[in-house]
Amino acid sequence: MCKIKMVSALIPLMLVLSGCSVTPDAMPPTQVDIFILDLSTSNDKASQLRRLDEDLNKSLTSNGLGVPKPISNEIVSGPVTTIFTFIEEAATKSETFKIQDAESTIRLWNNEFAKDKERNAKGWLQISNAYSSYLQQKLNSPNSFSNSECQGDLDENLRDKFRADSKRGRIVDSLCEKIGNLVTGYSSMQLYVANKEAPQTDIFGMLAKIDRLVEQLKKQDPNSVITVNIGSDMQHETGDLRDTPAKLRATNFEREKACVVGQADRKKEGLTFDQSSIVKVNGIGNAQISAEFGNVLVRYWECFFPSAEIR
Repeated sequence: MCKIKMVSALIPLMLVLSGCSVTPDAMPPTQVDIFILDLSTSNDKASQLRRLDEDLNKSLTSNGLGVPKPISNEIVSGPVTTIFTFIEEAATKSETFKIQDAESTIRLWNNEFAKDKERNAKGWLQISNAYSSYLQQKLNSPNSFSNSECQGDLDENLRDKFRADSKRGRIVDSLCEKIGNLVTGYSSMQLYVANKEAPQTDIFGMLAKIDRLVEQLKKQDPNSVITVNIGSDMQHETGDLRDTPAKLRATNFEREKACVVGQADRKKEGLTFDQSSIVKVNGIGNAQISAEFGNVLVRYWECFFPSAEIR
C-alpha cells in the first residue's frame, strides 16, 4: 500500500507519495517440449515423425506465447520452448535444434505488458492471436517468410489495438524475430530429417543425453514443465551388450522376465529425467518385428519407465 506523508513548512498541504510501486504480473513457468526422432534404418522415420506431428504442431502453434493472465476460462500457461533432437548411431553425433525459445516471449511480457495490470490480459490475447495466425501461415509455406513483410503485416494487424507507434513497433519487432527464428529452425530440422539416416540405434546413449539436458533445464528454471516425447521403435542396436533384441530373446519373450530386465537396466543406467518430466514413448508399434516381440518390447519399456505413457 502507498504511504502518504504530509509535508508542511514552505510547501503547505503538499502530499508526497512514497513507497509506491506496481508489482508486475508474473509470467507462469516455461513449458519445455523435447522431441526425439529415431533416424535409424530399423524403423520408418517418416512414420515416426507423423506420430510426433500432433504434439509438435501443438507445441509450436497452440499458445506458444503462453497465457499469463486469462480473460475468461483460458488455462494459465507459460511460454513454450521447443527442442528437437535425434536417435542416431551415437548420441554425441546427433544434432539438436532449439526451434522455439521462450526467453524472447518472457522479455516481451516483462517489458511491455507485466505492469499494465488493467489491460495486459486483453493486450496479450490480441498479440497472441495475431502471432499464431501469422505463424501458422508461414509454417505451411516457410520459404515465403520475409521479416520486413512480417513487420508490415503485423503492424497493420495491431495498429487499432496499440495506437502508440513506439510500443507497437517494439511488439512487432519481437514477434517477427521470434517467427523468423522458429520458421528457420523448423525448416532446418525437416531438411536434416530428409537427408540423414543412421545405420545403428543408440537408444541408451540418447536417453543419457536427455537426462543431462533435463537436469540442466531444471537447474536453470526449477519450475519449468518439461515433456519428453520420443518417436522410436525403441530397439537399442549398437552391437554392445545393451542391445534389446538379444536381451529379449534371452527371456524367451516372457513378459514378466522382460519386466525384470527392464527394471534392472533402468537401475544400471541411473536415469532420473522421468521423475522431473512427462515422458511419452511413441512408435514401438511401428517396429518391424513380430507381434510376440513387440508385446514383450512394450513390457520392457513399461518397466524401464514406469510413469511414462507408452503408445
